[in-house]
Amino acid sequence: MQIVITLTHILCVRQERVMMSSTRTRVLWIYGTILFLFLGASAAITPLYPLYHEQWHASLPMLQAAFAIYALTLLLALLCFGALSDHLGRRPVIWLAIAVEIIAMLQLSVAGGIADVIRGRALQGLATGVATSALSAGLQDAHRERGGLISGMVPMGSMAALALGSALLVRFAPDPLHFVFWLLAAGLAMSAGAVFAVPETVSRIPGVFASLRPRIHVPLAARGAMLRIAPANIAVWALAGLLLSLGPTIARIASHNNGGTLLGGTVVAVVMAPALVAMVVHLAGANALLLRRGAVAVLVGLPLVLIGLHIVSLTVFLVGAAIAGAGLGLTVQGALRTIVPLAEAHERAGLAASYFVMSYLAFSAPAFVAGFAVRAGGLRATTDAYVALLLLLTALTLRGLSRDEASDTCPVRSR
Repeated sequence: MQIVITLTHILCVRQERVMMSSTRTRVLWIYGTILFLFLGASAAITPLYPLYHEQWHASLPMLQAAFAIYALTLLLALLCFGALSDHLGRRPVIWLAIAVEIIAMLQLSVAGGIADVIRGRALQGLATGVATSALSAGLQDAHRERGGLISGMVPMGSMAALALGSALLVRFAPDPLHFVFWLLAAGLAMSAGAVFAVPETVSRIPGVFASLRPRIHVPLAARGAMLRIAPANIAVWALAGLLLSLGPTIARIASHNNGGTLLGGTVVAVVMAPALVAMVVHLAGANALLLRRGAVAVLVGLPLVLIGLHIVSLTVFLVGAAIAGAGLGLTVQGALRTIVPLAEAHERAGLAASYFVMSYLAFSAPAFVAGFAVRAGGLRATTDAYVALLLLLTALTLRGLSRDEASDTCPVRSR
């Protein structure tokens, strides 16, 4: 078995080296676009939550359940199917994920109540988990550096664009509860055809059934780096979970409940657009520098979010969210650039799945708990406690980065 895996690894490396430039570009564009649709679709529902509450009288715990079930099934998919494309190939797994995602979009497009939304979100999380690791690995098959950058940038740009686009459709298009999902289903159907235009980027290896056993697979060479980036990565994804789940509700308070239907999409865009801009501006920065600047941005932005909430100023709230969003982008870019080069071709899907398990667990679990804490302690008190914990974790992260850099630059005494 070891001989087979070794030979397959040699073939993977050789296939990566001989891939033509035009083919690499085509893979990057097509897989990047499909990843854009998948991750953007996860945020497209955010502006609809207030409508679910108003028209269906859905309670906050039920809305939080719709948020949580997506994250739960996504995590299960990453744990069970995260390395599947290493064994079956990228294209078959991507087609499977697209098929399940289309079914989820159709379910949401005909939903008549919050229970239908929860079922659709469960399918969407499953499809997104399967697709995320396969698409991220496929992008890195085509080009390690550019593929890693695309994997990090697409979530920010897609969530900003589709959340704001969904908010505009809610405001101006017919059938606001369903129309966006029909559009997404059509786009996904077209993307399934586009996969035929790219070659398979990895050779299959044995062990497909063994790979379905739930596990976290981090290559030995990447384990130390994964531990180093974990605190910063957890902090910023927990921040994203707060702003994407409770952010629109917090913003309504900061705006005297005058935000209108566009507010939910605006909050997501204000967080994710600066994240994308920060990643583009800092393409050439050192990894440790990106992590440090990301931590500083979070430490500056989060207090402004709290100030905006307590003085009831939407402008201050959005400025703080934008600065913290830039910190999110810098940290994610620094984290991905630290770990991506450390995985071999046949290890990439497993590493991508492990990274996203950590990220989405931090994204969903604290926000889910906060949603229920609101009922007991109120939104302001819950937000205060949540932000205080994030500030503490971010400060510890910044201190740890400074300590690591000091130890790296400290001269070794001669004996």
